[in-house]
Amino acid sequence: MKKSNAIVVFWGLMVLLMVTPAFAEDTGQPEMFEKTYGEWSANWWQWLESQDFTPLTKQGKVDCSAGQLGLVWFLAGSDGTGPVERKCTVPSGKPLFFPLVNAEFNNVPGESTCADGQLGGPCTEAEKREILDGIMSDNTPGIFNSRVCNLDSTVDGMPTLFSNFATARTQSPPFSFLGDTETVSDGIWVMLSLPEGKHTLHFKGALCDLDTNIPIFEVDVTYKLTVK
Repeated sequence: MKKSNAIVVFWGLMVLLMVTPAFAEDTGQPEMFEKTYGEWSANWWQWLESQDFTPLTKQGKVDCSAGQLGLVWFLAGSDGTGPVERKCTVPSGKPLFFPLVNAEFNNVPGESTCADGQLGGPCTEAEKREILDGIMSDNTPGIFNSRVCNLDSTVDGMPTLFSNFATARTQSPPFSFLGDTETVSDGIWVMLSLPEGKHTLHFKGALCDLDTNIPIFEVDVTYKLTVK
């Protein structure tokens, strides 16, 4: 989505979770493999950019190894244009990190100033965080008068949220993305490992209007995973 002079992009599952976002410097964030969830979320966006955002739109059999580096593999959501089903193989023992809902804010180079909480660029880091929080939560109307809603996330039919899987809402530290070295993201993230075999990971949700509760952006993603 683009409004005014800055880019705010929503990819992943939109969920209803009314919590204050943890910033990357907070000690309360989950930390896995010497990185906080906020730091992993920044890496996820950079992975997506390195793949020219194609993981968002692919369907059918896909190569989930594309662009993957290090101990953790990333999975993409969708661009919200309709249900998506993908099939791929992932290594056993490799944690999977994916967004249930996420948004990023990067300044558009050479364009106007962010003022009075309205979208524009360049915005300060604090302004970016405030704008993203207004989009994600229902504490304030925000620029799109929105909140996240209609949560569903399962593995083999079993809920992944509010279970033993580590799930957290976090805002990233500033990171380089689309030419802006101080991009900030906000999202709710899950990291999980699956045993060997075949598994179905399914997540869906929407960004809803605060007044009407009507979805203005919807995501529905299924991964048929072979872990070996």
